[in-house]
Amino acid sequence: AKGEWAIKYLDGGDTSFSTRLGYIGVTHDQAGRLVAGTQWSPYYDVAGVADKPIAFGNAFLYDNHYNLGSARAEKMVSYRNTLSVSEDVAFNIGLGWQGKQEAIYDTRGQIAISTEFAGFGLGYVYNGGDIELGGKKEKSESHVVAAKFGNYGKGLYAALVYGSNEYFYDDLAETKQYEALLAYGLDNGLNISVNYEEVEDDKTNKTQFSQSAVQFEYTVVSGLVAFAAYQFDLGNDIGDKENDQYTVGARYFF
Repeated sequence: AKGEWAIKYLDGGDTSFSTRLGYIGVTHDQAGRLVAGTQWSPYYDVAGVADKPIAFGNAFLYDNHYNLGSARAEKMVSYRNTLSVSEDVAFNIGLGWQGKQEAIYDTRGQIAISTEFAGFGLGYVYNGGDIELGGKKEKSESHVVAAKFGNYGKGLYAALVYGSNEYFYDDLAETKQYEALLAYGLDNGLNISVNYEEVEDDKTNKTQFSQSAVQFEYTVVSGLVAFAAYQFDLGNDIGDKENDQYTVGARYFF
């Protein structure tokens, strides 16, 4: 079981204290893992391979993740299992079901399939369910394929993600997402990464947002990581004003 909460505002308010994770599960070596509650979804297992840096990750995944289950998923029951074919080859399967959320979000289902061999990983995930827009029900779906190489923080790590979606981002009928991450972890604890993300309205061919970040993470001691990052706004085609951002900080695990 796990509980994880966030404090956003110290002066109170309805959204000052929120649940990030809250679930209970059971795991068996052969039978797999069954989890119920607010949790990281099977969709994220595949689509999150480029969402590794601390500061600036993949914004698309978090746009409406609690309702759509694209990262953390509320009211979810999930099942995962791994089948090892040999010492170098394994297949992973993940299944997820979400109960009805706010008024417009009906029940949703997910299925994720991935494999790992010789340091490479490949995966596909489907996420689908109905949403209500303007009094009409629409099918809200996402198909994602992803590839990765290496282990993040240890030598070379690379990841690519491509998604094709319907009513899955900002209520747009059709969108495409592109994500990439290249990182290198040095033996002295320094990890350097560059990432890129873009979401495009496939109906109009207009970019909704595009951005890239350079990030540095340094493991000071076990459990303490300092980080600094700068994210470049690469523009959009919808007239939204966005700015470059930078951040510095530290993450400590108690």
